[in-house]
Amino acid sequence: MSAAGLTHLEEGILKHWSLGRIVLVGDSCHKFTTHLKLGFNNGVQDVVVLCNALRAAIENITNRNPDLATLTEMFVGCETLRKSPECSLVADLANSGLETRMHTW
Repeated sequence: MSAAGLTHLEEGILKHWSLGRIVLVGDSCHKFTTHLKLGFNNGVQDVVVLCNALRAAIENITNRNPDLATLTEMFVGCETLRKSPECSLVADLANSGLETRMHTW
């Protein structure tokens, strides 16, 4: 006996990814359906962009302790870069939705 069913899987990108010293990466700020494995890949890209920005921020400060304004600017810069056409995040979301609809159909 075989059965079929549908599960509601939400997809999307949050409007804001940070507040104060807290920053989100991966599935906590953008969600994809699982069939294309885009969630993990984009999460890794988030971490790489964040680590590179943190390294640059720390190297540019003499006491190596960035203040809240520096971190806020850096977090917004990371989010802006990840949402830009230079990165595949927004296009991946569109492709994931298209593939989900095609597989469901």
